[in-house]
Amino acid sequence: MAENTEKPIRELAKDHGLSQGLIRHWQQRYRADEATAMLQLSSEREAKMGRLQRELEIATQEQKILKKRSRFSHGSSTHEVPVYRHPTRCVPGRAEISSAGHIA
Repeated sequence: MAENTEKPIRELAKDHGLSQGLIRHWQQRYRADEATAMLQLSSEREAKMGRLQRELEIATQEQKILKKRSRFSHGSSTHEVPVYRHPTRCVPGRAEISSAGHIA
């Protein structure tokens, strides 16, 4: 109450039938509690910021991995590499005979 009013502590004590020392004690305790609450809030905010920064770092790494994967997959679910095969080459299981009569 002393913090929220323009009245001097002497008047507050007289109006409410309290001693000035008691009002000063409550005033000091209120200020200390308020400072403690502010420190606690500050440390909670710092902890939350740290947690959010770690979550952001993980999400950023996951996004980079997914981007790399999507570049390689080209819309397919497998990671097959296309292989070019010359049409005149031999097919597995079949031999090809060259013009000189050799089996290739």
